[in-house]
Amino acid sequence: MLKNWLKIYWYNAMKHKMYFLLTVVGLAIGIASVVLASLYYLEESSYDQWNPNKDEVYIVETVAPNFSMTDQFRPMGRYLKDNYKELDDYMYYGYNGSLDFIYNEKKVDAVKEIYAVQDNYFEFFPFEFVYGNAEKALVNPNDVAIDIKISEALFGEGVNPIGKIIEAIDPEYDEKGNTKFVISGVYKIGDLRSSFAPNAVMNNLSIKPSDSDDWGSFGLILCVKTKHPDKIKKAIEELRDKYVAIPNAEKDGLTLEQYKEEEPFKYYTGDIVLNKLADSRMLPNKRLFPVGSANVQMINISIFLSITILLLSIFNYVNLSLTQVVSRGKEIGMRRVVGAGKKNFYQQNIFETAIVVIISLVLAICIIELILPYINAYLETNITFSFINDLAVLIVIAALMILMCGSIPAFLVSRFETVKLLKGNIIGTKGGKWLSNGFLVLQFTIACFFIIGSIIVNEQVNYMLNKSLGFKGDQVINIEFLSSSKYTGKRAIKYASFKSELEKIAGVELVSTSNVSFVGNRGGVFGTYHNNGIENVMINNAMIDYNFFDVLEIKLKEGRMLSAKLSSDSLDNVLVNETFVRTMNLAKPLDTPIELLGKKKTIVGIIKDFNVEGLEEKILPFVYSYMPETKHSYGMYSVIYIKVSPEYFSKTIVDIEKLWKKYNIEERDVFKYKFVDKQFAETFNKVQMEKRIFNILSIVVVFIALFGLFAVSSFTIGTKLKEVAIRKVLGANTFGLLKLLSIQYFVYCLIGFGIAVFPSYYFLNKWLTNYAYRIDIGWDVYVYSLLLIVVLTLSIVLSRAYRATKIDVLKYIKYE
Repeated sequence: MLKNWLKIYWYNAMKHKMYFLLTVVGLAIGIASVVLASLYYLEESSYDQWNPNKDEVYIVETVAPNFSMTDQFRPMGRYLKDNYKELDDYMYYGYNGSLDFIYNEKKVDAVKEIYAVQDNYFEFFPFEFVYGNAEKALVNPNDVAIDIKISEALFGEGVNPIGKIIEAIDPEYDEKGNTKFVISGVYKIGDLRSSFAPNAVMNNLSIKPSDSDDWGSFGLILCVKTKHPDKIKKAIEELRDKYVAIPNAEKDGLTLEQYKEEEPFKYYTGDIVLNKLADSRMLPNKRLFPVGSANVQMINISIFLSITILLLSIFNYVNLSLTQVVSRGKEIGMRRVVGAGKKNFYQQNIFETAIVVIISLVLAICIIELILPYINAYLETNITFSFINDLAVLIVIAALMILMCGSIPAFLVSRFETVKLLKGNIIGTKGGKWLSNGFLVLQFTIACFFIIGSIIVNEQVNYMLNKSLGFKGDQVINIEFLSSSKYTGKRAIKYASFKSELEKIAGVELVSTSNVSFVGNRGGVFGTYHNNGIENVMINNAMIDYNFFDVLEIKLKEGRMLSAKLSSDSLDNVLVNETFVRTMNLAKPLDTPIELLGKKKTIVGIIKDFNVEGLEEKILPFVYSYMPETKHSYGMYSVIYIKVSPEYFSKTIVDIEKLWKKYNIEERDVFKYKFVDKQFAETFNKVQMEKRIFNILSIVVVFIALFGLFAVSSFTIGTKLKEVAIRKVLGANTFGLLKLLSIQYFVYCLIGFGIAVFPSYYFLNKWLTNYAYRIDIGWDVYVYSLLLIVVLTLSIVLSRAYRATKIDVLKYIKYE
C-alpha cells in the first residue's frame, strides 16, 4: 500500500514539478522562520533556569516616575535579616570595572565583568567549582574567585592557582589603593545562561553592609533570598520610611505624606519592586542584573512574523492541494468506486504531506545553518542549533504541519460527492470556492500589510537620514586623548598644549573638546533637577571648550557665545538650548540667573537645538558651561573634536597621528578617528537593520503569497479551458477573455488590501511612536501599496489568462 501511495505521489509531483518545488521552498521558509523564532525564545528564556535559587532570589528596585534604580541603602539588608524572619538571606554587590590581572610576568589586560561582592555570593549563584569550593572562596578580605577562562589565560591549563597572589590594577586611576588579591577559587560558567556571569568576584566591598548604619549611603545593589516577596517588599518600605523618609520629613517640618508628595527625586519614596531572578531576563526594557534583559519586543515580533510566514506557506499548500484535486478528481473518485473509504484517503493524504514536510524540513535545516550566524550578530545573542539537541522542536513543528497540511484538504475533499470528483467539478462547488478564495484573500491581506509596512519603514529611515540635526560634522573628526588617564590630571594638564600644537598643523581649522558624545548617549553629561514653577524637571549639564559650537557650526539663536576674553564666562556664565528655555517656561531667558551645583550662574546665550542622542529621543534641555582645568573635570576631556580642511585631509591626518603618538606614548590604544556625522549615523544602525529585515520579510511574504496566487490561478484557469474554447468559437475576443479570467483575482486583491488598511495603520503608527522625530502616515502610502499589489497580481494572473486564450480550440471541443 505504501509503495503504491509513493508511486502515485511521485507521479503527481513530477507532473507538476514547478508547483512541487515552490511548495517545498515555501514550506521550508516557513519552517525555518518558526524554528529560528522558537530557538530565539528558548535561548532567552533559558537564562537562570539552571540556578536552584531562581524562584527565591530577587533584586530590589526603586521605581520613580522618571527613573528606576537598583542601588539600595547599605544597612537595609542587615536590618531586614535581623528583624524579619521571612528573609532567608541577603547579598550586596557592586561593579569593579575593567582591571588588568598580573601574575609574575604574565598579564591579562582589561578583564571585564569584575564585581565586588559579599562573601555569600555563591549561595545565590552556585556555579560549579574547578578548584576550591564555594564555602571557602570568599572568606577573607581581598579574596578573589575567577572564571576558568581567566585562570587558564593567567596561569595556564591544568594549573591549580589556589593561594597564588595576583595584582588587579585599574589603569585609569592614579590612586590604586590595595591591588593584591589571593586566588581563593576557580569556578566554571561555561555554556550556562546566567544573568550574572562575572569573570571574577572579589571580597572587597569598600564598606561592609553588615557593619553600616549609614542610611544616607547608596552605591550597592541588593539581592534578597525569600519565599515571601510581598512581605519583604512591605518590610523594605517600612524600614525606609522609619530610617529615611520620616527623619527627612521632620527635618523639613512636613508630615510623612507631605514629604512623599513633595520629594523631587523619589530616591526615598519611590515604589519598591522585587524582581525574581527566574523572570528577570524576560522583563522588557530592564537592566537589573549585569547581563541585562532580552529584547522582548524583538522576540514577540519574531514569533509573530514567523507564524505569519508559516501560515502563508500552509495556506499555499492547502490551496494547491485543493486545486490539484481538479486534476486528481478521477483518481480519487475511482478509488472510492472500488471501495476506498475516508480513513484510507486520510492516511494517503497524511502520507503524501509527510513526504513534502520532511523534504521541506531538510531544506529548512540548511537555511537555518546558513543564516544563523547573521541572526546572532544582528540580535546580539547566542542562538545555537543542533539537530540532536533541537530534535524535539523539529518534531513538534513537523507534526503540527503534517496534521494541518494533510488533514484540512483531506477533510474537505472527503465531503465531495463521488460524481463531482469523477467530473472534476470541485472548485466549482460552494465549499471549494469559499475555502480557496478565502485563503487567497487572507494571503493578499498579509502581503498588503507587509508592502505598506515596508514603504513606511523605508520612508521613516530616509527621513531620519536626511533630517537636519542642527550641526555639521562632515569635516569634523573626533579622537580619544590619553584614554588610559581618564580620571587623572594628565589629560586636563596636557590638553591645552596638545590643542595649541594641533592648531599649527596645516589643514586643521579648529580644535575643541567637550563631554558631549555623538554616539547615541550623553557621554559624560550629568543631570540635575530644576523647578520650572510647575514641577521638577531633569536638566542636562554639559562642559565645553569656548569654541565647541564653532567647530560643529552649531548656531546661536540669541545672546552671545562664551568667550575666553571674559573671565566671568569661565565661572559665572552659561549657555542653554532652546529646549531648556521652553522646559523652564522662561519668557526672557537672557541674563536670567539659574542655580547649578549650588552656584549661581547667568544665562548669556541661547543655542539652537541640535541632536546628540539619535532621533528616537527628543532633544533634551541642556546647560553648557566652560570646562575648567580642575580636578573635578579630569574625567570630562573624553573626546577632542578637530575640524579639518578637505583639501589637505590625507596629509593632515598623518600629521595629527604623529602628534597624537607624541602625547599618547604610554597608551596601548592605536590612533583612531571618526567623522562626527558618520559616528552619529551609527545611532541609526538599529532602525536601518529593522528596515533591511522588514524588506527581506516583505519580499519573502509577497513571494509566498504570489506563488499561491500563481498556483491557484493556473489550476483554476486550467479548469475553464473548455469554456474559453467555446467562447472563442462564439466570437469572444482576447481582451474580453482576459477580463473574464482575471477579474475575480482583481476583486480578491482589493478586498485583501481593504482588510489590511486598518491593522497596518494601527500597528505601524505604534511602531513609529518609538521615534521622537517621525513621519506621518499619509494616504499616498496606501495608493503606492495598492498600485504595487495590483500590478503584481495582474502580471501573474494575466500571464496565465493570456496563455489560456491561445489554446487550440479543436483540442477542447472536438467531442462537443
